[in-house]
Amino acid sequence: MSVKIEFPDFDGELPVIVGFVDSSYHHDVCPSLTNDEMGLQLFVDYPDPADSEYPDSRRNGAVGRYRLLTVEGELLANTDYLDEVLETVHGMSPSVR
Repeated sequence: MSVKIEFPDFDGELPVIVGFVDSSYHHDVCPSLTNDEMGLQLFVDYPDPADSEYPDSRRNGAVGRYRLLTVEGELLANTDYLDEVLETVHGMSPSVR
């Protein structure tokens, strides 16, 4: 799986985070990265909220561009700022940057 194959119209870049790999799947609403060891999945929405599956929720801040979840579905971060996601991940594992 890769963002380029599963989401050919995605006009952003997936962040590079140690331990995370591209796990994008076309049945999801946006591309994602997964860290199997930590049991985490980071969904990375389109940069432009208009391209999102949830444009109104992106515009009003209810849904952030970055959503970090456990594989069990627990929401750990919902933000427009990658730094906030990295802080959450770093707090769980100091070796991830």
